[in-house]
Amino acid sequence: MRIHTLFTIILFLAIQTLGQNGLSRPELEAGVPSRVTLNRFNPSTVPFEFINDFIVIDMILNEQILLKFILDTGSEASIITQPEIIDMLGIPRGKVVKLYGADRKTILNAQILPIVQLKASNLNFENIPILLLQDNYFNTSTDIGVQIHGILGADILRRFIIEINPIDQTITFHKKLPNKQRLKKYTRINSDYDRGRFFTNIQINQNGKVKNERFLIDSGSNEAIVYHLDTIRDAQLATNLVPTAISQGLGGEIKGYTGFANSIELENLLIRNIPIQYQVLSYGDSLTSFRSGILGIPVLKQFNILMYYARGDVYLKKNKLFGSNIERDKSGISLIASGPSLNDFIITNVFPGSPAYHAGLKKDDRIISVKGVNNKLLGLSDINKKFKRKNGRRMRLKVKRGAETISVSFRLDDYLLKNFS
Repeated sequence: MRIHTLFTIILFLAIQTLGQNGLSRPELEAGVPSRVTLNRFNPSTVPFEFINDFIVIDMILNEQILLKFILDTGSEASIITQPEIIDMLGIPRGKVVKLYGADRKTILNAQILPIVQLKASNLNFENIPILLLQDNYFNTSTDIGVQIHGILGADILRRFIIEINPIDQTITFHKKLPNKQRLKKYTRINSDYDRGRFFTNIQINQNGKVKNERFLIDSGSNEAIVYHLDTIRDAQLATNLVPTAISQGLGGEIKGYTGFANSIELENLLIRNIPIQYQVLSYGDSLTSFRSGILGIPVLKQFNILMYYARGDVYLKKNKLFGSNIERDKSGISLIASGPSLNDFIITNVFPGSPAYHAGLKKDDRIISVKGVNNKLLGLSDINKKFKRKNGRRMRLKVKRGAETISVSFRLDDYLLKNFS
């Protein structure tokens, strides 16, 4: 169903906390100057892989080990999530800083790694500072289905003009804008720039009501839209929303609601039938004061994107995915991957009124086969893709419930569209 990891919230707060602990940016970068190997006239292109709608890049840490990073334009800082790797390589740790978990309550400890080298293709970052979580508070890999070791945030990205091409699955790092002929194909959108992150206004149509809202452009979210509210004030909206766990995050499960928008409009470009996750934050929470929510990859990948950090400009160009329906789960099942090989699939949520709900599936059921294929031969991404196929497709599952093995069958159905149309 959904796999939304709220890195953006955590790392926004992490940077605030650096200041609160008396740690300034010059101190963070003191000692060895960082350097990026990139020719001004020859941009560097790095391949990536879409995994459950996350942009995942392979990078080599300190010329010793290959790691997987999520590209996260919504985060101020870059982070490594697995301290055992740092200990194994003998990388020195710096000062301890405090940051909040995604539940906005749990206090987490991180350390600054001041001297780290990362390589991807012919792009080389030398002596860059990066944050390390002291403990493996939350294993993001269970939500994505492959081993993930960290994220790349704005502290690295803002050194460049970055160009994301979802069709070719490449990211190009430029030192100057592409030539005017190429740039003519892009539209510069109305955006704001704040501490390494871009925000844009979109017009959102829900239940016949149209609002203009400010959203963070966030490649670190695999949700189309996450809407931040201080409360559910709209009575009609509240009646339609379904309580659910919208994500797992650092610090615990994030409670929220699932909804639907008839359409959103971005720079006169209309995108229809958008699933929305609503996260209700406390009144006066700092997040609600500067944005309404997050605009994630299912919407963003319909465009080639240029982000010009030095000027705070964003350019979009429609690609061949534009206008296609945003793929939605049609089973009602939310899964995580567990076990050493990440092929033990545990149901974490069953959406009320969905095909899986009517078939009798329950939270904590373990999927052991899908359409006759054993779970050991499947990845989390494989299963999620099956659950997004056309309406009417029959799904046959075997699940383990305690000591009992149960066979269930149901047909995929667009339950979200039905519930909110």
